[in-house]
Amino acid sequence: FKGVFKSTGEYERIEFDLQHRIRLGLMRNICYRFGCGAFTNQNELYFVDFVNFSRRNLPVGWNDEIGGVFQLLDGRWYNSSRRYVRGHFTYEAPFLALRHLMKYTRYVQNERIYVSALSMPHLHPYMEVGYGVGTHIFDFGVFVSSENWRFGKIGCKFTFELFNR
Repeated sequence: FKGVFKSTGEYERIEFDLQHRIRLGLMRNICYRFGCGAFTNQNELYFVDFVNFSRRNLPVGWNDEIGGVFQLLDGRWYNSSRRYVRGHFTYEAPFLALRHLMKYTRYVQNERIYVSALSMPHLHPYMEVGYGVGTHIFDFGVFVSSENWRFGKIGCKFTFELFNR
């Protein structure tokens, strides 16, 4: 806040965000999220992480904590642009890749395919593709990213889901 504890920083952000979950039947869902935004006043801020692409302010609606956000996006991009357009897509079903391994995967509740894209003036596009597994206790996902159509990195995310089910 400008003026609090001698702070001189202020910024304004305008953002549009839409998310929806479509049920396709028993334990099959498509979740998507689309958004765009712009920082209209950044004159006084330097080296601040605005956390453009988190979803802490969104209502709960996705079946996991992994979907709907970027997993591998480098933090330096958060401050590099005054505007952005992003989209996320998740398809989940009980058995996608592990169907033939059912006797070994009896604890797997569902599997997920993740696709995310981001466009900013110096990063167009940024893409992430991932595969995830959900159980009653945890969610796990593996992701691959690309920046400006070049390979970015590979990473994974693991979250506990002890009290959400």
